[in-house]
Amino acid sequence: ANANANANANANANANVNANANASVNPNASANANTEQRVLIHERSVYGKRVGGDNADEALAKKIHAKLASLEPNLPAFDDPVMTKTDRDNILAACEQIKLNFSADNGDADIVLRNYCGRGTKNVTMSYNAFAQAIYPVVDSALQVIDEAMEKADLGIDDIDCIILVGGSCQLRLFRELVAEFFGSENIVEPEKMQWSVAEGAAVTAARGCTARLEEDVCVSLASGGRFPLLSRGTAAPYAAEAMSFAITEDAPHANFVFTNGDGTSDLGFRRIRSKGFLRELINVRAYLNSDLTADFVVENPAMGEGYSLKHTVTNLKYYYEI
Repeated sequence: ANANANANANANANANVNANANASVNPNASANANTEQRVLIHERSVYGKRVGGDNADEALAKKIHAKLASLEPNLPAFDDPVMTKTDRDNILAACEQIKLNFSADNGDADIVLRNYCGRGTKNVTMSYNAFAQAIYPVVDSALQVIDEAMEKADLGIDDIDCIILVGGSCQLRLFRELVAEFFGSENIVEPEKMQWSVAEGAAVTAARGCTARLEEDVCVSLASGGRFPLLSRGTAAPYAAEAMSFAITEDAPHANFVFTNGDGTSDLGFRRIRSKGFLRELINVRAYLNSDLTADFVVENPAMGEGYSLKHTVTNLKYYYEI
């Protein structure tokens, strides 16, 4: 266990910055018959925005469609409901194949769309430069996700010792080049089969019995200015908490639930539920920590009728776990 900080950008650029600066080795933990040392990993920040291969496919498909529309003005717009699901799926599948081809090759790519939008077979040739130009906004957005995750972790470039590229979209040459330019190529680690790394990691952690636990409390803000924990630090996923009851402090038609972390520095969302506004009106909250490491909060107000409830999902939670 050392003081190295690792930043991981996965296939959908849902960046997690993990720092084992205060990691400890548990010599008593074992995964199988052989005694193995484990390291306790603490996530420093999670930036829950998904930017990945599907976004690149759609950006590329729109560019190709626009090129075809310039040659045939009566072609429907890409987002037009007239555009059939089959045509949209076919062009997206072709763009995914182009993306894979350009990950290893600089040559031109040929696209064949049979009976596209009912107007016969369409042939398009695309250069690597045109491809890179089309997907650049998506790649740039992914880099912004990494930057935001580092900022939330209060880490600078000099604090990062290693960048591990995992997930299929990290095969994009443009993404790899820009990450290397940003962090320095000497700090980049590319697994041999990075497209399978996420699945392999999930299988390994499951086999080793790794338990993810909340790194900090998840709270609801109170009218008094304080915070009440709905899920506490150290809670292991999955978990279902007992229902908790709240009341509003004024005669109002709505009750506002503001979700935050333990010290109030992280905004985890907001839900507004209808209320009748009397002091004995109890509003129930049920908290669930899910196996996919998201959390659901179901807010119920029986005074507004049986079954009246709203659900709020939080995705960008931090965890710690043993590896």
